[in-house]
Amino acid sequence: MRAYAVRKYLPVLLLCGMLPAFPILAAEVAGSALPWAWYLSRTSGLIAFALLYSVIFFGLTIRLPGVRAIVNPALSLSFHQTLSYGAIIFGVLHGFALLFDTYVPFSVADVLIPFHATYKPGWVALGIVALYGIILLVLTSVWRMRMPYRIWRAIHYINIAAYIAAVIHALVLGTDLAAWPYRQLFIVANVVLVFLALWHAALKISTAAKYRAKTGI
Repeated sequence: MRAYAVRKYLPVLLLCGMLPAFPILAAEVAGSALPWAWYLSRTSGLIAFALLYSVIFFGLTIRLPGVRAIVNPALSLSFHQTLSYGAIIFGVLHGFALLFDTYVPFSVADVLIPFHATYKPGWVALGIVALYGIILLVLTSVWRMRMPYRIWRAIHYINIAAYIAAVIHALVLGTDLAAWPYRQLFIVANVVLVFLALWHAALKISTAAKYRAKTGI
C-alpha cells in the first residue's frame, strides 16, 4: 500500500484556513472599528472544530468496509494524523485571540484553567478540556511505539469525550451556530458522524464475537 505524506501539505492547509481572517485583520490595521479579536477567535474556533470533525471522520472510515472502497485507508490514516495538528493549532489560536477581546475580557488563567472564567465557566471549560484531550491524544500517538498498545488504545478513547465536549461548547457558545441554517447543518453533520461511530462499533463487536466463537476464548 502506497504511503501518503499529507504532513508536508499542513502549512498550505493552515494557510487556507486562515484566509477568512486576513481581511478582518487588515481592516483593523487600517483603523476599522471591527472587533478583530472576536472575529479571529470566531474564525479559528470554526476551523478548529471543522478539523476535529475531519479527524474523527477519517479515523472512523479507516476500517469501515463500505467507505474503504471510496477513500483509501492509507489516505484516511494520513489525514487523521495530520489534521489533528491543525485542530490543536487553531484551538490554541481560538483561545489566544480571546485574550484581546474587549467585550468579554479573558485572562491567561481563564483560557488555560477549566472553570476559572467568569463568563459561562462551565461551557468555556468544555472547550478547554476538549483541547487538552486532543493534545493528549496527539502526544500519546507520537509516543505510541514507546507504550503498550492496550494503554495507547485505552487513552485513544478519550477522543469520544473530547469531541462531545467540543460539540457542546460549540452549540452553546458558537455565534454562527445560533443561526438556524448553520445549526441544522451542524446537527446533520454530527448525526452522520454518530452513524459512522455506531457502524464502527457494531463491526468491532461482530469481529470480536466471531473470534471468540472460532477460538473459544
